[in-house]
Amino acid sequence: MKRKLFLIIYFNLLFLAFGQSGNVSEAARLRREGDRFFYEAQAELEKNDFIAAQRMIQRAADAYDQSLELEYDEETFKKRSLSVFELDNRIAEEFISNNVDRVRELLRQIQESYYGGNFEYAEKLIAEANYIWKQTQIAQNGELEFWAQMIQTKNLPGTTIPYTHPLYPEISQLLNNARKHFEEGREIILSSPEEGERILKIAKAELQQIQLVFPLHEDVCVLDLLIEQVLAGPDFITILDKKIENAILLTRKGSPLVRQIAVFDLRIYRRVFPAFCPDWADIIFQAEMDAGLRKPQPTAEEITEAQLIIDKNRAIVTNSNGYFELSEVINELDRAIALDPNNQEAKRLKDLAAKKIKIVWVSDVEAELLFQQASQALINNNPLRAQQLLNQLYERNSDYKFVPKVKTLQQRIVPLLED
Repeated sequence: MKRKLFLIIYFNLLFLAFGQSGNVSEAARLRREGDRFFYEAQAELEKNDFIAAQRMIQRAADAYDQSLELEYDEETFKKRSLSVFELDNRIAEEFISNNVDRVRELLRQIQESYYGGNFEYAEKLIAEANYIWKQTQIAQNGELEFWAQMIQTKNLPGTTIPYTHPLYPEISQLLNNARKHFEEGREIILSSPEEGERILKIAKAELQQIQLVFPLHEDVCVLDLLIEQVLAGPDFITILDKKIENAILLTRKGSPLVRQIAVFDLRIYRRVFPAFCPDWADIIFQAEMDAGLRKPQPTAEEITEAQLIIDKNRAIVTNSNGYFELSEVINELDRAIALDPNNQEAKRLKDLAAKKIKIVWVSDVEAELLFQQASQALINNNPLRAQQLLNQLYERNSDYKFVPKVKTLQQRIVPLLED
C-alpha cells in the first residue's frame, strides 16, 4: 500500500513538474495507443507469432508508462500492473512450449536424416533447432550437440555440390549430358545392342569426369549403377549381390573412412534397388553399427545410471520454477539421454523442465521505475549506483535479468565497474 501511494505521488509530481497544459490529452492519446498495442499483442498471440506479440506487449507497456508519467490514472495503472504482466506471461509460456515441441520434432527429423545418410539436410535441421532452442533457453541442448558431433565426424565430403561451388555449372552440364545419353542408350540397346552400348559408355565416361573430382556424388553413383545394370543385363543380379557382400565386409574390417564409404554404397544400393533385399533395414542398421555410425545399445550399467539421474531430478522439475535450477536439470537429463537414448521418460522430463523455465520481456511498474533510475544513474556517470538499482530490480524478480533491455544495461555497467 505504501509503495502504491509512493507511485501515485511520483507520477503526480511528474505531472505537476511538466505542467498540465496539453498533458491530459497526450496522456489519453498514449493510453489509447497502449490499448491498441495490447490488442495487437493478443491478436499476434492467437496467430502464434510470438515475436510480434512480444514486441507489441512491450510497446503497450511503454505507452502506458509514458501515459502514467503525464497523468496518473487508476485504470491505466491496473492495466499496466496486471493485464500487461499477465499477457506477457502467457506469451512467454506459449512461446517456450511451442519452441520445445518444435525442437523435439526437429530432433526426430535429424535422427531420421542422419541414419538415412542425408547429412547435409540434418546439418540444416540442427542449425534451425539450435536457433529455436536458444530463443528461450540458456542451457545448451545436449542432444543437438550430440548429433552435430556425429555429423561432423561421419559426414562424407562431396556427396552433393552446393550451387555456390565454382564447378557447379560444369558438373551439372556433365551430369545432364550423362542422363540424356543414359536414357537414349537404354532405349536403343533393345533394337541395336552395339549402338546402345556405345552411347551408354559415353554416359559412363561423362560420369567418370565428375568422379575424378567428386567420387562420392550421390546422383553420379546412382546413375553409374543404373548404367552398369543395363550393360550387364541378366548378370547384374550376381554383380549387385557381390557388391552388397563386399560392402558389408568392408564395414567390419576397413579403415574408418572405408567403413563410412561402404555404408554409403549400401545406402545407394538400397535407394536404387529397394526390392532387392527384403531385409535392407536390418542390413543398413548392422552396417552402421559395425562402421561406428550408430551408437551402440546402452549397457545395463548405463541404463541404470540414466534412471538414477531421472529419479534424482523428477521432483526438482515438479516443484521448481527457478531459471538456473531448471537449466541445470536440463543438463543432467541430457546426460541421462546420452547414457540411454532409448529412455523416453528422460526426454519427456527434459522437455517439461524446459517448458517450466520462465522468460520475462516486460517488467512491472515498480521494476520499470528502478530500471529508468538505473539508466539515469549510468547517464550521470554513476555505474555503482546504477548497479545498486539493478540489484534491487533483481531482488523483485530474478528473471528480470533476462529482460533484453535490462541485459543490455547490465552489460554496459559491468566494464565500468571493473575500471
